Order: sequence, then structure tokens, then C-alpha cells
Amino acid sequence: MLKIQDLNLKIGQKQILRNMTVSFESGDVYGIVGPNGVGKTTLFKSILGITRYQGKINIDGKPINDAQVGKLIEYPNFYQALTVKQNLQLSAKYIGADEAKVIQALKEVNLIHAVDMKFRDLSLGMKQRLGIARALMGNDQILLLDEPQNGLDPLGIKAVRELLNTPAIRKDKVTLLASHNLNEISRIVDKIVFVNHGEIIGQIDNQTDSIYYVYSHTGKITVPVNQQWQISRIKSSNYILTTLNEDQLTDLIQQFDWQFIGDITSLENLFDFVITGEVDGNVNADE
Repeated sequence: MLKIQDLNLKIGQKQILRNMTVSFESGDVYGIVGPNGVGKTTLFKSILGITRYQGKINIDGKPINDAQVGKLIEYPNFYQALTVKQNLQLSAKYIGADEAKVIQALKEVNLIHAVDMKFRDLSLGMKQRLGIARALMGNDQILLLDEPQNGLDPLGIKAVRELLNTPAIRKDKVTLLASHNLNEISRIVDKIVFVNHGEIIGQIDNQTDSIYYVYSHTGKITVPVNQQWQISRIKSSNYILTTLNEDQLTDLIQQFDWQFIGDITSLENLFDFVITGEVDGNVNADE
């Protein structure tokens, strides 16, 4: 388990990360979702230990400094004049991986045919896949992928999706995936974590949670709610979002004079609500 507790990071007068507390289970793939500039990449850099932060980051109860982390953060950098294979061999030497790991990683990202091509001659999509291959080579406890499908054609996007669903990736590994491609996020990840203004503002299970959209006539909620996301984001418009089960929701609708609007099945609509407090009307209304 990767556990982050009270994570704060400030650059000058700007608060980049604010009181982040969240846990990530091994074996699951998490989608980190939010607008540009809200702290997603900074969170990844904090996990890697390349930013100075306040708070605690532990993996399986031990400081993150002791963890092995595979990563693709922003644009993948390699030696321009070296070949695909030579670049990965250098990376393998640095992390103590053998030649078999190099070949395996190249096969996994479908670059085995390009082993003798120089990095400068690769297409953008091929460069991105090489970055993913490097991230996969180690026997890592954590895998961080920041926009891994950037520059990929539809076949490359599909290959990454299938790769992230293989047992080899998921076994005993915490995988965090940041992406603006909400459609792909919804097809890959087990859980979705929403980030805005440097804060974790919500988390849902992509496989099991049903998201309901209701209207509160009073705008006041007095019922105690302990589980994250059971009731979230009461806006001035009095609309709220909840992952309560249907029986619980029915009881509260009757008790607090709520009006059931519908359920949200699109990650795009859910993202809009979480970030802006608005839904564009494309909910499955209860007729």
C-alpha cells in the first residue's frame, strides 16, 4: 500500500499541494484526474522524492525513499544518438535489470522491431512507448505514468490499455495514471481520484460505485456521513452528488426532502460536476 498523509508543498507564495491524504492499494490501477496545473504532476514528483514537501509518503509502512518506482513523467528523455536498445540497456544497468528485461519491455510496448533505430528518428508515439518500456523494466513497487498515451495512434492507445490490464503490471504494484483522456481512464483504471487546487476532493470505485445526482430543496444536510464520497460537494445551487446505495438514498430523499434527478454514467459528466459543480443535463433521469 502507498500511503500519503498530510502532504503539503509550497513554491514561493503558491500552495501547490494542500493537506493531501490518500491511500493506494497494491494490485489496483488508479486514475488521477483533474484540470491542468492542479498538482497531479507535482504529486508524482513528490512520490519520486524530487520535490521538497511536508508530510509523509510510505510504501508498505516504509519511507518512500526505500521504494523502487517505475515512472514516465512528462516527456520521455533519452540519448538522441543512441538506439532504442542501447538507451534501454543503459537504463537497465542503472536499475540492475538484465538483458532479458530489456527485450521483454520492448516486446510489451511493441518496439522489438525498432531496436536498432536511433531515438532521434523515432516518431512521437514510438518515443512515448519507449518511455513506457523503461518504466516497466524494474521490479517496482510503484508505477507512475503521466499522460502515457500522449502521441499514440489508436493502435498504440489500445496497446497501452491492454498492457495496463495484464497481471504482470498489476501484481503487487501500485499503479497511478494521470491523463486528460477521460474515456481511456474509464476503460483502464479500477479507482478514480479527483484532484483540484492541490487537494484530493473525491475518490470513487470505477468498477462498483453508482453515482447519483440529487437536488436538496433546503440546501442543508445534517445527517452524519463518514465514508468518503457518500455525500459530496453541496453547491449554492443545492445540487449534490452521492454514492449512497439505492436504499440509503431513498431513505434520505424522504427524510430531507431531496429530489432524485438521475444517475451519472459518463466520467466526463462526473468530472464536470466535481470540478465545476455543474452537470450538462446528460444524466440518466428516473422517469
